[in-house]
This record gives sequence, structure tokens and C-alpha cells, in this order.
Amino acid sequence: MGGNLLFVALAIGAPALKDKSSPADGLVGEWVVESVIQYGREAGFPGEARITLTADGGCSFAVRGFEKPNKRPSRYAADPKSSPPTFDLIRTNLPPGWTGGNREWVGIYELSGDKLTICYREWSDPRPTEFSSKKDSGQSLMVLRRAKPLPGSGR
Repeated sequence: MGGNLLFVALAIGAPALKDKSSPADGLVGEWVVESVIQYGREAGFPGEARITLTADGGCSFAVRGFEKPNKRPSRYAADPKSSPPTFDLIRTNLPPGWTGGNREWVGIYELSGDKLTICYREWSDPRPTEFSSKKDSGQSLMVLRRAKPLPGSGR
């Protein structure tokens, strides 16, 4: 669960992905993780998890409730013109000597108002074709809601 979800705080930096990457309208902003189902089982965080997506393809993940929020800078690429729209998370801080590629997630997404659903596989193809997470599917399903400003945060 930890590595799978901490993925969330991931990365994009691959030139090939940058070429097709144009962050989709509506994805930019701060999102609160409502639920995660990994391989058919519900997963959770010890505190409120938030993902921030920026217009330049940046992605960060923080779990509130820790003395020091866990932040891992990453990048993302989204293609809203695909059917279904695609979402890839790419790590920029891979360990030295890592040879497993740099895509942390390969997935699809659906944006409906203030609800964002992402179905993804970690580190591997094929890209999911449906929004599901069954026991042996290798797929995870994450539901997020657009964040409301935190009290006293000024945002």
C-alpha cells in the first residue's frame, strides 16, 4: 500500500511524454483522496492525503497528520483527447541504477465536476481499459474530490 500510494506523489520528466502532455483542463489544482482500491482491496492513509496537479505538469502528494508532511515531487502527463482520457505519473527521483523505466503509473481518468477518478497500473503496461480494481487485475482505482481551502491557509 505505502509504495503504491506514495506513487501518488510522483513524476514526469520523460521528453516523449512531454510531447503529448498537455494537462487537461480541470485537472489542475489540489485534490483530496477519498478512496483507493488496490488490487480489489480498500487501502487508506493515516491522515488526509492530498494531490496537487499544476499547469506545467507538476504533481505533488502530501499526507496531512504527520509531523512532517510526506512530499514527493513528480510530474504527470494527461491526454484528454484519448478515449478514455489517459493519465501517466512519472518519477523524477528514481534511485541510482534503476532500470525499470520511469513511469510510475500508467492509467486512465474520468473527470466529472469536482470528482476525479483514476484507474492505474504501477510500473507496467498494459494501460487499463476500464475503471475497476479486481484482486488479480494489477489495477488500482483512486477517487479524488477537489479540495476546499484549509482553515487559516489563505488558499
